[in-house]
Amino acid sequence: MYEIGEQRIRSGVFQFSRTVHGKLEYQELIRNVEQAGARIINETPLDNQKRVNVLLEVDRRKRQY
Repeated sequence: MYEIGEQRIRSGVFQFSRTVHGKLEYQELIRNVEQAGARIINETPLDNQKRVNVLLEVDRRKRQY
């Protein structure tokens, strides 16, 4: 099971958005996305923040234990 923020994900394809404030929060999101094997589909710069759309595909049959 993967945890992205407060969401627990077992299997499926999920798309979600996060608004990050500042460089450290953005870098933490990037690190979490990479660890989960997800990818960022696009980013929208806003005033002093950034909206990031993430696509995560989880296939628990391929997961190694």
